[in-house]
Amino acid sequence: MNNVVYLSWALEALPKATREGAYLSSLRGQFKRELKLGASAMPLCADEGEGKFRLGVIANGGSRACASPGASSSENAGPTGAQGPYMAAAAESFWKPRLSA
Repeated sequence: MNNVVYLSWALEALPKATREGAYLSSLRGQFKRELKLGASAMPLCADEGEGKFRLGVIANGGSRACASPGASSSENAGPTGAQGPYMAAAAESFWKPRLSA
């Protein structure tokens, strides 16, 4: 999978009223960390007002066998080797209201 999938997941967290009543004016995303094998992902959305939304994908779990190079084997790992919560991707989006016909 590529990084665009992370942004797609994050956009799913937007309120339905925003998705249906506005259009995306701009989007700036940042890949933070890969999802580890077996990790679960949850999209998050924070409304900052005036059409601005902060988006993110939080991951939890996964095998430490897939840990990134240079990371300590115990970094974020519990007794079973599972990863603690971590930010996989973050984005900032701006939305403008749709004009009625």
